[in-house]
Amino acid sequence: MSRQKARRAAGFLPYAFAFAGGLGVLARLLGPLLPLLALAGGIVLQLTVPGDFTYVLDDPGPAWITWFAVIGGLVALVVGLVRRGPPLESAAGLAAALFLLPVIAVGLWNWSSPDEPGGALSLGLVEAVRGEVPKKAIVYSDQDTSYRLAALAPVYVAVAPPGHVADTEANRPHERVDDARRFLRTGDLSIPESYGAGYLVVDRERSDRSFDLQQLYRDERFSLYRLPGAP
Repeated sequence: MSRQKARRAAGFLPYAFAFAGGLGVLARLLGPLLPLLALAGGIVLQLTVPGDFTYVLDDPGPAWITWFAVIGGLVALVVGLVRRGPPLESAAGLAAALFLLPVIAVGLWNWSSPDEPGGALSLGLVEAVRGEVPKKAIVYSDQDTSYRLAALAPVYVAVAPPGHVADTEANRPHERVDDARRFLRTGDLSIPESYGAGYLVVDRERSDRSFDLQQLYRDERFSLYRLPGAP
């Protein structure tokens, strides 16, 4: 695990504690019935709101689940304060495993190794950026292309997936992604220029828009353009 991921891991710990604590309270209330109910609940949720197994969350669950978790957590705190007792019963651990069993089973059943990541850059594009774009120049593109390009060429990018960017006032990761989507939709060159970009990479799987700019590279999928005023 990288240091960056280790720093973010603390943000996910409350979910684990809330899950375990909630099952502990239910174990006290429901006793031996909890494992069977947990398995049934896991099956129902997998059938009604199946999870995504891809890198990007395309189909999030309904909003009511969040409110259910908030209200249920508050009720669990009250019950836990009123009804004192020993710590988590053994039934809670079994219930946790059974609740997660359906999504684990579906994930393993549909397991497959991707032949080629959908967002992978072409070798020709990488070589073109390395050869045609000056070091430390700003290259503008969609968030996925930008993220991969920054790892393969000595350039700056203006957009990246928000999960990989510190959410600060200076970075504004979500606003940058919104601007990139607006650019794909409108082709407004003032958007990349507002970020100081001198070069533009267009993934034609995401946008079939062409630009009246100097084209430095083109293949079946990607185009590299020089923006006005670029070095």
